[in-house]
Amino acid sequence: TGRATIRQLGAEMETTGKKGARGFAEASTGADRLRQSMAPAVGLARNLGLTLGAMEISRAVVQGTLGVERMDLALRSATGSAELAGEELGFVRGEAERLGLELLATGKGFTTIASAAKGTELAGGGVRDIFSGIAEASAVLSLSAAETNGALLAVGQMISKGKVNAEELRLQLGERLPGAFQIAARAMGATTQELDKMLEKGEIMATDFLPKFASELHKTFGPDLETAAGRSQA
Repeated sequence: TGRATIRQLGAEMETTGKKGARGFAEASTGADRLRQSMAPAVGLARNLGLTLGAMEISRAVVQGTLGVERMDLALRSATGSAELAGEELGFVRGEAERLGLELLATGKGFTTIASAAKGTELAGGGVRDIFSGIAEASAVLSLSAAETNGALLAVGQMISKGKVNAEELRLQLGERLPGAFQIAARAMGATTQELDKMLEKGEIMATDFLPKFASELHKTFGPDLETAAGRSQA
């Protein structure tokens, strides 16, 4: 229907344009005659622009709706019920609004860690705390939606593997979240050198590390949240 409408408007513009050209050829003098002959074509061009704009808005609405539906289905799988999925979706929406983050991208990251945490002691409140810690850091550091989602994906991988390794913490998470390694060291009450040794020995369990890491993220970035939420990017 949209394509047919565009073709119809295009044909009308072509016809009106020809009329405008004939009107101009027949005009004896002056710019007034030119403006009069082209007025219908200009009007149709404006209408066409408005139609295309409305189509773009409609497409964005549809894509957004489909994105939320996909998120809901993933959360149903992660939580085991439609009711819990609805609660989690409401939580993600509230955090995105509170922190000025893009809903669909951050929601995708939330479903990643929620799915990874299914059946572990991090499921539920633990996942929410971890998500909020990353989201708050993202807001303060003005991370892009892709960077935020990448940080959450790295956390999901830690949960899935059960242990935290240096590559995930230094590279996958650290490249997206500046200062992540230093924050992790403070969370574990260790120096960065001590944390390195612990990681090499495989001594850091995700279920122990991530709640502490989330708490340290909140301490680090929480004081600047109000300012961050007022930025134009948010």
